[in-house]
Amino acid sequence: MPPTKWQPSPNDTTSFAAFRWFANSIENDAMELYATDRGTYEQIEEVLRHTLKDLAALRGKLALPPGSDDCPEGWVLCNGVCAPSCDLIGPAAQQYVK
Repeated sequence: MPPTKWQPSPNDTTSFAAFRWFANSIENDAMELYATDRGTYEQIEEVLRHTLKDLAALRGKLALPPGSDDCPEGWVLCNGVCAPSCDLIGPAAQQYVK
């Protein structure tokens, strides 16, 4: 079920900061493991691809209908989700890649 119209919350800043921390931690861990043992590339890649697939599945469940104006101020609806810009990066861009 899609969320209701976007309403700012005092927790938004903390939540966005936590997402950034998770993303940075995942990147750092992956690079450190690879630097420790290049042979772990396939295992690291598998974990990262699994994470991206899980997020893509969640994206599909939460997608907003086209034309929705339920994004926070300064964000735009891009392929069903709110994004800072819609620049054809990510899964939606695959149709344009040869």
